[in-house]
Amino acid sequence: MVHRARSWLLGSALLALVVVAGATIWMRQEHRVTSGGSSLALASILAEDNRGFAAAEEPWSIRFPADHGGHPNFRSEIWYLTGHLKDQAGETLGFQLAFFRLRLRPSAVERASAWGTNQLFRAQLALTDVAAGHFHTEERFSRVALGLSGMDEAPARVWVEDWYLVVVEAEGDTRFRLRAGEGESSLELDLQAVKPPVLEDAADLLGAGSRAGAYHFYSMSRLSVRGSLSLRGADRKVRGEAWLDRAWGAPPVPRGQMALNRFALQLEDGRDLLCLELRRRDGSGTPIPSCLLIGTDGSVRSFRRREIRLEPLAHWRSRLDGTAYPVRWRLVLPGGGLDLNIEPLLEGQELDLPTRAWSGAVKISGRSREGPALGWGHLDLGGYAGI
Repeated sequence: MVHRARSWLLGSALLALVVVAGATIWMRQEHRVTSGGSSLALASILAEDNRGFAAAEEPWSIRFPADHGGHPNFRSEIWYLTGHLKDQAGETLGFQLAFFRLRLRPSAVERASAWGTNQLFRAQLALTDVAAGHFHTEERFSRVALGLSGMDEAPARVWVEDWYLVVVEAEGDTRFRLRAGEGESSLELDLQAVKPPVLEDAADLLGAGSRAGAYHFYSMSRLSVRGSLSLRGADRKVRGEAWLDRAWGAPPVPRGQMALNRFALQLEDGRDLLCLELRRRDGSGTPIPSCLLIGTDGSVRSFRRREIRLEPLAHWRSRLDGTAYPVRWRLVLPGGGLDLNIEPLLEGQELDLPTRAWSGAVKISGRSREGPALGWGHLDLGGYAGI
C-alpha cells in the first residue's frame, strides 16, 4: 500500500529545499559547459520559463519500480538519501548521497560532437565519522554523453560516472544498491524498504501562486541498510537505516527571503517524523512548522503550526565565516505524544560544495507517551549563509 499525505505546505517546503538547493548550485555559480561546440550558461538557461517541458499539473499514478528511475521529459529531478550507520566496533557514522538532474532544453538539439548533451547531472556525497570528528564531502558534475551519466527505467537506476543508485529487486520487496565516493572515502550499500512510500503531489513550491514550480514527490522514510564503508583507507562493515526522498518536475526559481529547515527523524519505536520549518532569512516574523508522523505500518498523520512547538536550543558557528547555525533543537508534538531533543552527532557538518548549508546526522532523545524516546536522523539547515 502507498500512503498519500495531503499537507501541501510540507510537501512544498521539502521539495523547495532539496530541489532548489541542487538547482541553484548552477544558477548562482554561473557554471558554463561546452556542449557540441557551443558554450551553455546554465544560469541564463534556468532563468527561462518551463514551457515545453512536461508539467506536474495532474496527479501522478506512481508505478514501481519504474518511478525509482528517471523521468526525462521533466526539467529536473532528485534522488536524496540520508542515513545513520554503525560499524563492527559499534562506532556511529552518518551519510548522505544526492543525485540532481537538469534538462537544458525541452527538445533535443542536433549536435555534431559526441560530447553534446541536453542533460546534466550532479552527485553529492557526505560522510560523518563521529569518533574521528571528521566530516568528508565530495561531488561530481557530468553530462549525459558517452555514458558518463544517465538514468534508466529498467532496471530503475541513476548514475554519475561510477557512482550509482539502482533497484536490484522489486517483486513486492523493494531493494536498492548504491556506490559512491573514491579513493580512501567511499561506500557500497544494499538497502531494503521497511515501509511503503508516502506520496505528496506538491504545487506552488514557493508560495507564488503558480504551478511553475510543481513537482511529483514520494518519500521512503525507512530503509534497512547493510554494506561496507571506507574512510581514510580503513574498511568497515556497516549496518543501519536510511531515508529516500524523490521528486521530479520544474525547478522553482528562488525568490525573496524565505528559507527552510528540514528534520527527517527515525525513532527506535519504529515511527518516523518529517518536519519542515519555513522561515525568513533575516529572522523576522514567526517561523511556520509542519510535520508528518509516519507510523510503524506506514500510516501518515499531519500536524500544522499550532500543533507543533519547535525551538532552537544552541548554535554552532561556521569556521568559514562565523555563520551561526541552530544545530540543537527541541521538538514538542503534543498530538503525537512526543517531546524530543535533537542534537548533532558532530557539530561541524557544513556543506560548501559550493552550496553553503548545514546538513548532517543527528541523534534524538526525549520522551513519548510510552516512555523514553530515542532515535537518529538528519537535519538540513538552509538559508543561513546563503546558497
